[in-house]
Amino acid sequence: YKDEVPASFTSDYDKQVYANDIWRDSDKKIVRISKFQDKGTITPGGEYQIDYNEQHQVVEVRHYSAKNILIKIQQFSYDASTDLIGIHKDEAGIKNQQVLSFDQKNGLFKNVPLAMLLLMETDNELFASTNHNILSITGTTGAIHYSYEYQADDFPKQLTLSKNGQAVTFKISYKTF
Repeated sequence: YKDEVPASFTSDYDKQVYANDIWRDSDKKIVRISKFQDKGTITPGGEYQIDYNEQHQVVEVRHYSAKNILIKIQQFSYDASTDLIGIHKDEAGIKNQQVLSFDQKNGLFKNVPLAMLLLMETDNELFASTNHNILSITGTTGAIHYSYEYQADDFPKQLTLSKNGQAVTFKISYKTF
């Protein structure tokens, strides 16, 4: 770990897969992540540049290739309760707009301080469930619906994801370190 952020990832075989250099501003916000891939030798893998609003929420991420070519832009918008409600992606001229809705229970990733970094790295919108839980995502690629069963403390204990008439259910458990 470097400044409380995973600086590298190791596979199940104890071989480093990639490493990151993390750049922070004077407020300690992450403003740039340089990625490196390890395929026997360490090679540059591109970088993210991150902009924030006055509430310290990520509002734009620019993804650059290893040759410093802009390959993707993600823009994020939020509601008054700080839930992420909109994601606009532009990747090689292909635009995708998504609208998210949330419940008012404790978010699945509420206690994960850098969940937005996971969203940026994986493009998995479920990581936006920081304050509250996603109920739906609608956009140019269709709609995804989420339903939950909750524990007594209002954290999810089960998640059902539905898309195109197909449903998958996940049981959720929590572990403290």
